Amino acid sequence: MTTALNMYESLVAAEEKIQPVPLALKVLPSMALKTLRIKLSKALKCGKATIRLWVRHTNGDLQELGFEHDQQVLDWLGIMDGSDFVFSVTEELH
Repeated sequence: MTTALNMYESLVAAEEKIQPVPLALKVLPSMALKTLRIKLSKALKCGKATIRLWVRHTNGDLQELGFEHDQQVLDWLGIMDGSDFVFSVTEELH
């Protein structure tokens, strides 16, 4: 069974105005958070970039999912079908 995640882009940080992005990713609950970052990077075609992720709780609060959680699977993190994410992309200079 796949899980659909709703992705929204923040242009600067999670506290800034959130811009909706017409992007819904289908993922497996057993997928690692690091794999989600890679999948999002490919969907955005942004190449080498740092992607910061926040999950939006039902009360509207945002919780950052730092890189220390990259090995955790989405199900373990409590990510469910229809979860809302906010992301920030910082492209790396060559």
